[in-house]
Amino acid sequence: MEHAGGYRTVRLLDKDGNRRGFAHIPPASPEGINGQWDPGRKDIFLIPGEGMRTDVLLSRTIPMIEGKPRFFLLDEIGGKELLIPAFYHRLEELFAGEIPCIGVLKDPDGSEGIRRWMQEESFRQAYDRFTSWLRKNPYVQITDGSQPGGYQQQILRWKIKNGVGR
Repeated sequence: MEHAGGYRTVRLLDKDGNRRGFAHIPPASPEGINGQWDPGRKDIFLIPGEGMRTDVLLSRTIPMIEGKPRFFLLDEIGGKELLIPAFYHRLEELFAGEIPCIGVLKDPDGSEGIRRWMQEESFRQAYDRFTSWLRKNPYVQITDGSQPGGYQQQILRWKIKNGVGR
């Protein structure tokens, strides 16, 4: 993922293995899908029960989707960040460009949180508008569990098809 811009989402676990929050990290970060909970981390954008940290999304995540990398990776996209106008506007700009993008979209039937959010009219409308727009964009590939080969194989095939390396 050395040629990717964008972000991956890491679950932050306490010493007992309990999920305490989520952070966005660069795609090439050596951190895995689970990270160590540290309340002092500056990249924590979501703490269950406390909500989304808009300031972190605007000050830390948006800069990760700037620049001109070979491609953008957006992991776990399609959550409450869609209700933040400045963040949504940046996504529109990103997807309207010619740099290929690949992402993992939150499943509306996935976590308890997103199922609850889908009951909110404003979120459901934003999610539906966003996913409709993504389906029409030829430079965007959204992966999900319905495609064969797992996420890593899907990303590899997509990178080869789009000429962005291995």
